[in-house]
Amino acid sequence: PGTALIAGVEADFGTFDVACVVEYGTIFRVLGSSASSAGRLLAYRVIVDELTARDRDIPPVLLGDLNATPYDEDMRVLTGKVPEAGVGLVFNDAWEMLHGPEGGWTFDLRDNPWLRGTPPGGRYRIDHVLPALYPSFPRSWRVEDAGCFGLEEHDGVVASDHYGIFADLELTDPF
Repeated sequence: PGTALIAGVEADFGTFDVACVVEYGTIFRVLGSSASSAGRLLAYRVIVDELTARDRDIPPVLLGDLNATPYDEDMRVLTGKVPEAGVGLVFNDAWEMLHGPEGGWTFDLRDNPWLRGTPPGGRYRIDHVLPALYPSFPRSWRVEDAGCFGLEEHDGVVASDHYGIFADLELTDPF
């Protein structure tokens, strides 16, 4: 279970949709769980159905706290690595486009003070920016930059148990 908000964004170059997703659940229950991946895939199919029903010329962007690493089945489906199980659109992983599959840890059990004392573990990128891919659209997003924010303490406090992730996207011209 989770929540999704889909908003139409009006820009100088046209209107596009952004779907912001927040998955609920204890992360230690969901990482790598095939049942959790299957449930998330059902939700993504509903979101993609809504995005495609809006019939925009500019590809949508799916982003948020997906509680899934790039290696989880649902993320592999969303990014086209398991095409036979697709959800109707294929998305790029903005971080991976620039930096490869590792790094960009948004849930860090080693360094984030909010998570100290939790079960020992590693670092995970479970928050994502996923622009939809051409050829479903006449234009596509190019990832100019991607990074994390909120890693530093301010007045002795880190903002959240998740670090933020961002991507600077540029819309390409149609061919």
